[in-house]
Amino acid sequence: MILLEILPHEQKTKIDFYCTQDYLNIPIVCLTDLIQEGKKLYYKNAAGQQVQIKRIYNRIIFDDLQQQSAAIQEKGKLLLEELDVTWVPHPNWFYRISKYTLPYIDHPYVPKTRFLNEIK
Repeated sequence: MILLEILPHEQKTKIDFYCTQDYLNIPIVCLTDLIQEGKKLYYKNAAGQQVQIKRIYNRIIFDDLQQQSAAIQEKGKLLLEELDVTWVPHPNWFYRISKYTLPYIDHPYVPKTRFLNEIK
């Protein structure tokens, strides 16, 4: 199993990833480091050995992916392919809405939400 993220060591939540790696022994792998051979995915471990990925703890948020360079977005297309991996959660399960959009939603069933910089 791996924890998959876009540029994980640059994320604000990287401490969560490091704890997951230390406590659960789940390696952190960047999307850009995935190696695809047919329907199989691999990454190179610290020793430089190619390791097959069987389960992916998916931390990629699609609106973050869409803000990346063209090369990273292109690599992200493999998330939509049929692969011999088990996803936790599967990329298709991700809602195409983020917390950022909440202040723009005006509905009786959505709590009133504001951006922090708008609070006086």
